[in-house]
Amino acid sequence: MNFDIKIYGVHQRDFLIESLRKSLNLSKEDIIYDDRPNGGLVMYTFCKAFSQPYSDITHRLCLPDDMIVCNNFIEIINKIINAQSDKIVCLFPYCFHEHEVLYEKVYSPYIRNNGIVTGNGIIMPVQYIEPFINWSKETFKDKFELVREENALYRWAKINNIQIINTIPSPVQHIGDDYGTTLPYPTNGKNRKTEFFMKDIPASINWDCKDVLDFPNYEYDFIKMIRQDIKRGKGKFLDENFQPRKKLF
Repeated sequence: MNFDIKIYGVHQRDFLIESLRKSLNLSKEDIIYDDRPNGGLVMYTFCKAFSQPYSDITHRLCLPDDMIVCNNFIEIINKIINAQSDKIVCLFPYCFHEHEVLYEKVYSPYIRNNGIVTGNGIIMPVQYIEPFINWSKETFKDKFELVREENALYRWAKINNIQIINTIPSPVQHIGDDYGTTLPYPTNGKNRKTEFFMKDIPASINWDCKDVLDFPNYEYDFIKMIRQDIKRGKGKFLDENFQPRKKLF
């Protein structure tokens, strides 16, 4: 198994792109820009990055322009693609951003995605790339560039019974909101970071593990509502496996 990396973004963030490029020892040819005169939503550039020509790779990792990565990042990604070769891997567990993971101690860093996918670091087996893009263009037609890339990817994967998994800890962190804007994309006042990013990931994390841990199959807003009720001292856990969060590491 082997992979390449593409960074996709806009010239307004060239200072972030250059920092990320150097940290990953990429060439400038690995930077994929939004070349539309008026810019737009991310789907166009996301697909443009994934669809770049490739040879002699089994996986492609695409990162937005406003990310940082952990130490020993390449080594960790190599382990991920060897352990979970047939999965789409979302390195940024945003689905766990506003509620907390339910495991006291996880023996596997891989957790089944529960429906909230983020484009902030996606690893895709190359055999999925063309079918996903073709399906998206055929499905959304003239609305293709107006679709959120995360929603399209989740829908395509679900239709085709392809598993999307998250990694905890997260080897990547989103930093774009630290700069007051994610031009040309609005932040709506949010600072979208994951609490599970670790710059120095412990050597004890078993990236070679083949197991994917399950996550209770509740919708995102529903689980937030349940947690809010519990915090207020009312409501019940819906099953015996639903536990308050304890330390992961």
